[in-house]
Amino acid sequence: MISPYREYPPHPALAPYVACYWSITSPTPLINRILPDGCTDILMTDTLEVVGAMSQAIVLPVASQSITVGIRFKPGGGAAFFRLPLHELTDETLNLRSLWGCTTNDLADQLIEASTAQQRITLLEAFLLHRLHQLPSLDQTVQSAIAAVRKAHGDISVTTLRTNLSLSERQLERAFRQHTGLSPRQFTRLTRFRQVVHLLHQPALPLTDVAYRAGYYDQAHFIHDFKALAGLTPRDYRREQQDVGFLQSPGLTF
Repeated sequence: MISPYREYPPHPALAPYVACYWSITSPTPLINRILPDGCTDILMTDTLEVVGAMSQAIVLPVASQSITVGIRFKPGGGAAFFRLPLHELTDETLNLRSLWGCTTNDLADQLIEASTAQQRITLLEAFLLHRLHQLPSLDQTVQSAIAAVRKAHGDISVTTLRTNLSLSERQLERAFRQHTGLSPRQFTRLTRFRQVVHLLHQPALPLTDVAYRAGYYDQAHFIHDFKALAGLTPRDYRREQQDVGFLQSPGLTF
């Protein structure tokens, strides 16, 4: 069975900012559990919208014969395009025009006329490339912090993180909230959660091993933490994926 969900790599010039483009197309109605991943997205359904970093999963229907495409920005990458503190977008969905103004009108019209996901993604990428020369430099302190969290798969304390970067707790908190929309603690938690989801998609791996590999030494804590972010237990998540198949990729795309 061909998955209704696909990912597409960005142009090399956009790779520091964009994790991937993605599309969902299905001939039949689907339910999509969207898991928090620390990223900010632009998505196109009937309108162009910005979806800020999420603190927990949401479940949305996918209409039959619909084409949904999106841009998934890397943590820290979206801030360069939106030029506002990303914590203002956390758990929010806004019309893109409210951020980019009337420059999005022509793009929206072209996207509506495009008949395939690939055509829409090509248009979105061209629009981003056109704006590339206007972007400020990425915050290298935040990028270093994100890299350290990723390397540890989220199993790193905020104290260790700020000590390694020679930052105060307040400086680290402010930088993370501005450039990712999340606090350092939220971001490390979501990064470990992403690792758990990745491991859960290995059916032969027992749940106890999943918890241990992700740095949990208490099963109750593991189950509670996962349920708070995904909306169901690890066992139920696995069962759901067996029944309906996943739409959102479990891969670590940034």
